[in-house]
Amino acid sequence: DERYLDFARYIVKSWDEPNGPGILSRLTAGKGLDEVGNAKAYEMLSNLVGLCELARATGDRAFLDPVVHAWNDVVKNRLYLTGSASAAEHFRKAHELPHGVADHIGEVCVTTTWIQLSMQLLRFTGERKYADEIERSAYNHLAAAQHPAGSDWCYYTALEGRKQYDAHITCCHSSGPRGMAMVVQEAYLTTERDGREALIVETRETSKATVPLPSGEVVVEQTSEFPRAGRSTLTLRAAKPFSLALVIPKPWWTSRLTVSSRGSSAELNVQPDGSIVLASDAWQSGTEIQINHDLELKTVDGGVSNPERRAMTWGPFVLAYDEARNPGGPPVRLVGLAAVVKAEPEPGDGLTFRLPVVGKDSSAAPFPAVFVPFADAGATGGALRVWLRAPGVAVKPADSLLAYAEESRSRPGNMGGSINDGDVSSFVVTFNGRKPKEDWYAVTLPEPVAIRRVVFRHGKTFHDGGWFDASQGKPRVQIQRQADAPWETIGELADYPAVDAVRGDL
Repeated sequence: DERYLDFARYIVKSWDEPNGPGILSRLTAGKGLDEVGNAKAYEMLSNLVGLCELARATGDRAFLDPVVHAWNDVVKNRLYLTGSASAAEHFRKAHELPHGVADHIGEVCVTTTWIQLSMQLLRFTGERKYADEIERSAYNHLAAAQHPAGSDWCYYTALEGRKQYDAHITCCHSSGPRGMAMVVQEAYLTTERDGREALIVETRETSKATVPLPSGEVVVEQTSEFPRAGRSTLTLRAAKPFSLALVIPKPWWTSRLTVSSRGSSAELNVQPDGSIVLASDAWQSGTEIQINHDLELKTVDGGVSNPERRAMTWGPFVLAYDEARNPGGPPVRLVGLAAVVKAEPEPGDGLTFRLPVVGKDSSAAPFPAVFVPFADAGATGGALRVWLRAPGVAVKPADSLLAYAEESRSRPGNMGGSINDGDVSSFVVTFNGRKPKEDWYAVTLPEPVAIRRVVFRHGKTFHDGGWFDASQGKPRVQIQRQADAPWETIGELADYPAVDAVRGDL
């Protein structure tokens, strides 16, 4: 109905009124998404998806100009290696990509809407870069946000710390499943190429699709060794010979793609982007197409956002160090890569790799650590880390004797940061919805040290807590001179405010 389109045009125009947010004009002028509107990532991406729909409904592709600029801005300046964006639900300044639990990064609604926007632009343009980013997001940040059991999701998913799964009713608990359902739609795409119906094979996984063609249905079945190896076989089945251009894209993460067919005579053409097109007007049922591409372990430099850091990838998968899978290994706050090595997946189910890492003492013998995809890391509650110290980079010195030592607390709580990693934005709590008799935080040193002064720094305070209940006494400072020895009180926080469990004056 033209009335609805007129109303949509009016809404879009109102964005650029003199006293309005100036969204379109700012984007068209080259502004970053942190400088547009309120920089709320999910809202902004949803508006851009709406512009795509308006362009499709009206045929006016001018609506796409600010959308393409915004998409490029995210990829260049605001996209995490794992394919999501946002911190505390907003776009930050260019290359400002914090990755701790307290930074609230990669909201699931943002990840899903980013995939949705990329799918819109892929449909409009057919450009490979949009498909590449859909794959990156789906295999990494979207999959990482979902608990392996399926039902629970992380609202935010940090690249360092512990995943915060929950079963609450939230926007992200609806957006996550919606994202999973969307990415499947991109596995096999139909289009037209040189006057023929065309099928783009976007997935490298074992799969099956039924493709409607003018001559009848064609069943495409893929048997694959991915993600452990870069080999798969496509088998085409139909009731009679058919015409089709089969497009095998070159993955963005591989250096080599080869394709061969058996059972039909097909013309093979290599495209400028490395994709391979097999075309025939007489495909025979039972034709098999062999696809081979390289899969290898790669090192990614941390660049501007993560200086002196490295991350590891295998194909489209970002890998992570999972503390729970590495008993006896360095804690995540101290782990660093020992060297750049070549490695293949270890035997067994899933993807696991064995890579040498070091802890605080970089000169010590490397520890053979297990790395897994970011999507799998932290699933059992262990702390994880994607960006590790680069080989040869030492742990930053700290003023405190307690820095980087083993920490513990009375209850796990629901924040997976740290109290002694030198990062003031990283923190932990003991909150679990229940009132305890006592709460405590402790740090265990590997050997005895002489301490002359203890400094208490108050952490985060929330509307419902974040302070100690001092109604029965001030918080105490205690020491344990050796393992299993009694705790000795050496002082108290005498100036701590007189607050109770339900009211804080901090």
